[in-house]
Amino acid sequence: MAGSNSLATTLASTTNYLTRYPSTLEKLTREIRSKSKDESDMNLESLTKLPYLSAVIEEGLRICAPVPLGMPRVVPEGGDTVCVEWLPAGSKLTPKLSSLVPTTRDELAFALEKEFPRCDEWKCFEIYEVLRRIVSRTSARIFVGPDLCRNEDWLYATHGYTENAFITIVAPRHAKRIVVPIIKQRNEVESQAKRVIDEVYLENFLKMMMDDAVGSEGDPTTLTQRVLSLTLASNHTTTIAPTRAIYDMCTYPEYICELREEVQRVINDDGGWHKSRLAKMKKLDSFMKTPSESIRQA
Repeated sequence: MAGSNSLATTLASTTNYLTRYPSTLEKLTREIRSKSKDESDMNLESLTKLPYLSAVIEEGLRICAPVPLGMPRVVPEGGDTVCVEWLPAGSKLTPKLSSLVPTTRDELAFALEKEFPRCDEWKCFEIYEVLRRIVSRTSARIFVGPDLCRNEDWLYATHGYTENAFITIVAPRHAKRIVVPIIKQRNEVESQAKRVIDEVYLENFLKMMMDDAVGSEGDPTTLTQRVLSLTLASNHTTTIAPTRAIYDMCTYPEYICELREEVQRVINDDGGWHKSRLAKMKKLDSFMKTPSESIRQA
């Protein structure tokens, strides 16, 4: 469960240590300012040439590591066991995120319209619960595709599994009723299409697991359990960051117009949402990464 929690934990703890040791902070500041005139000079390559910064980051990870081990993205030669599951060599552990931005943007627009419908009167929302549903929908679009991401039964099953991780032994059976017909339907369509034309599928994690499955790994029950496990790992951590950001905006409303202006300007200038556009939203990035008062107190 890396995501926003691990990043926030590491940044907050490292910042705390730097404030406790001002001489270290001063040395780090001198190194960064001596190598970079402004933000435009800073990129991944230039950051690797800052040895003291690298040492501070490594020490911060050593003192307050959010996870005990690094996580490889591709299974090495000979295969490996990940979370008691055997994975063959070359298995993909992370998708190409940039290719998923248009799909995520499409589902996010649908989810926002559904969860925040237009109305003429004030309406109260419990932000965490609303964002949890939005994250569940967009995650499902990536994990299982458009067939299930708007299926209320599937969303109910994943919510229950996430909320009750230690008592959901029956959740895979409940979700299996929904997923099995989709898997069977896709297998039938694929076998029929191969006789006529090469079928082109929209990439999603369920399809990826079906393609890479060996033997019993392609069993619908096994696939269902894996998708639910992914949901458990992703939904809560992804929900926490925007929840905190919204509460911070309510606390500091003077930033809202400035952030909105930046987002609208970048989108209008660059022709829509894309992963590369997000890197240009420096104010939004800074606002999202700045630990809130609750994290500093923790």
